Amino acid sequence: MRVCLKTCLPLAVLLISAVAFETCAAQSGDPGLPDSVYVDSVVSLTSDNGILPVYIVNDQPLSGLELTMTFDSPDVHIDSFSFVGGRLEGISAASWMTIDTVVTVYCIAYSDLIPIGSGLMGALYVGYQPSVGTQLVTFDTVSIAGSQVEYSTMFSDATSAMFRPQFVPGYLSIVVGGCCLGDRGNIDNSPDDFVDISDLVYLVEYMFEDGPTPACMDEANLDADPGGGIDISDLVYLVDFMFLSGPPPKPCY
Repeated sequence: MRVCLKTCLPLAVLLISAVAFETCAAQSGDPGLPDSVYVDSVVSLTSDNGILPVYIVNDQPLSGLELTMTFDSPDVHIDSFSFVGGRLEGISAASWMTIDTVVTVYCIAYSDLIPIGSGLMGALYVGYQPSVGTQLVTFDTVSIAGSQVEYSTMFSDATSAMFRPQFVPGYLSIVVGGCCLGDRGNIDNSPDDFVDISDLVYLVEYMFEDGPTPACMDEANLDADPGGGIDISDLVYLVDFMFLSGPPPKPCY
């Protein structure tokens, strides 16, 4: 069975950051909440891909923004940046690009300004090979000079005047793991991770009716056969568990 390993930034970090933000705001005369960007920190398996939410806070309307980050591992790459579900979804021009280990996300509001508020900017999708191994990848802001333009992390106010927001880096912790976590049995790969009659039907169709291969074969190896094979003993094991008070599916590890 699969479990969600996503973690939020530690409360202590947020509290410390908030104090720092307030101090900087007081020194600069910035009214209200300080304009800021912070990247979440998550844990991801080597068998999956990483998804890092990015959040923004602005206490004044913005005509645009640019976020430029670098990551310190050659083993990962950026697959995409998604604005779906974020505060910038539907803004006139919003896109992203990568240069080696640097990713730049930008947004230009040609019609309506980005309103005052706080919340999700979007999600950064990070890819890597299953052989990547355990490591901690840092995502921090950076400024780089291109041939004719400089990429950095900047906000633009309603008059298009640019200023630099506060920035809190995030981390992607990649840990070794397979597609099967917890207990086996989620053969149909259902999001709720429950073992029910649909898993039994899926296994029968796979074994006897040319049905689709389970997304995670370890989930179908209910008796934890060391060879990893799926055979009649797994089907018997599942039937015993569901209808005859037999033992539950074996743990994945």
